[in-house]
This record gives sequence, structure tokens and C-alpha cells, in this order.
Amino acid sequence: MRIMLVNALFLLTFVFFFSSIVNYYYDDFATAMDSNSGLFTENKSIDLNDTNQGWGRGVRDFKVDEGSAAPEIPVLLYHRILDDNDIQDHHYNKNGELYKTITLKSQFEKQMDLLAKEDFVTLTSKEFELFMRGEIDLPEKSVLITFDDGFKDNHIEAYPILKEHQFTALNFVITGYIDESDSEYEPAHNQYLSISDIMAATDVFEYYSHTYNFHHQNEKGVAYLISEPISAVKKDIEISVNNLNNRSDYFAYPYGAYNDKTADLLEEMDFKMAFTSDLDKARPDQDPYRIPRIEISNRDDIEDFKEKIGLEKE
Repeated sequence: MRIMLVNALFLLTFVFFFSSIVNYYYDDFATAMDSNSGLFTENKSIDLNDTNQGWGRGVRDFKVDEGSAAPEIPVLLYHRILDDNDIQDHHYNKNGELYKTITLKSQFEKQMDLLAKEDFVTLTSKEFELFMRGEIDLPEKSVLITFDDGFKDNHIEAYPILKEHQFTALNFVITGYIDESDSEYEPAHNQYLSISDIMAATDVFEYYSHTYNFHHQNEKGVAYLISEPISAVKKDIEISVNNLNNRSDYFAYPYGAYNDKTADLLEEMDFKMAFTSDLDKARPDQDPYRIPRIEISNRDDIEDFKEKIGLEKE
């Protein structure tokens, strides 16, 4: 009887720890199960040069009145945008909460409607870069919208909403997960953008690197950009840059994890800016390789969103 109790206790302990590990590494497990059977070809390059002239380089003359320029800019961070009707049990964590990387489409629509109603300007990467360098003034109601990972739902759900409002956004893509052939959208899975998705949405999205295949953590939960040799990190990022036709202007750290070595590496590789998930607004006095962002979660109601973009709550 005692042996049976010990065995039962051992089994319960094992199940508890295994469940905790699965929950902690959910994104990596889901990626392994749902992504393409093979990685995007290392030496393949998506020809983005002829799409949407001026992408990433366009700079508007905002004619900002003296004393009304924005001192800081909220950089918004999104991951997945899912239709409310497509939510399933596995989209919830063990506490019955939607994973924070999921934003409901109904929430996203309200947020973008609010930006439009309040006359916010969505910035291009170049406009934001010049602001961070202190070379241009921007309207007080300015915002930079970013997406991480390159999920297919960004094209299916977010793109039409952004296009309707004539908004722009940056999409940091894990290039190894790009689908070389298009596939039917299945929101239950972690699908990633196809080449045709990318090419069809350059009037809204600018695409930049989120690594090639280093969006992972080791057995201790440390992100590859920190745990792996810097030479391996450099090689992975070089592949991602090649996949995006040598667009090495901007980068987003997977999991928001970085250290001095990774920041210095990006500077050496001639990246102009790198984005973290450190919670703050962006200001010209900040390190361009440690730019903070404000993550938008499904826990945020519209009043929370107002606060995050600098509007007063009602």
C-alpha cells in the first residue's frame, strides 16, 4: 500500500512538473507542432525591392507647430490577432486566461478605430528612426505599431483593418517559419505568413528580422540570443536578413531578451534600431538598440489602451 502511495505521489509530481514545462514553453511547443515541416530555405531571398516604393524610407512633412511636438512615442507590440469566434480551449492557459500574446479581433478593431477617431498618425520605420535620432519633430498624437513573429492571422485579420484606416505597421518575422507555398488559413494552429501573404500586404506592413530559427529558449528557459555563442547568433540573423532581401535596418529581440553582446552585435551588423519588450515609451535620449515597447494584451480594455497611448481615461 505504501509503495502504491509513493508511486502515485511520484506520478502526480511528474504530471505537475510536465504540465508546468509545457505551459512555460507553450509558444515553442506550438511552433514545433504547427509550423511547416521544414524551415524556409536559408539562401532564398524574397524580392521586396519592387513592392510599394518608398517603403521604410518615406518621410512626411508634418508641419508640427512649435511647442506641440511629441516628446515621446508609444511603440505598440502585438503578436496574434484572432477572431473572437475562432478561440478554442488550447488558446487558454491553465488559469483559464487567454494567452497574453493573443488579441481578439474585436479588441483590435476598437483600438484602431480609436486611433483613427483621435487622429493619431501611424509612423513608418524611417520617420520613427529620424525621431529617435532627434532629426525630425512628430505630431503629439503619433504611434508606431509593431507585430512580432509573423503569424498568418496578421495578414488575414489585422491587415484589412489597418488598410481600412490607411495605417502602417512593422512586422518582425521569424523568417525560418515563412511558408514557401500558400495554405488555407486555420486559426486553430500557429500558422505563419506565406510569401504571397508578405508580398500582398506591403502597402501596410514593413517586414524585418525576428531571427531565422533562434526564437527558442534552452532547457533553463534562457533565450537563444543570450544562451548561444555570439557567432551562432550572428549566423542566424544573417540568414534572416538574406531571406528578407538584405533588409537589416531594424530588429526585434525574441522574448524581448537581450544583453550587451547582442546589442553590440546588431550595431556591428549595421542595424539602425532594435526593439525590446521593456515597458516604456520611446524617446530620442534612449539607446537605439534597446527601444522599449508597450505590449497590448487581451487583458486591456479600451480604457487601458487609452492610457497606454497617452490619452486620458474617461
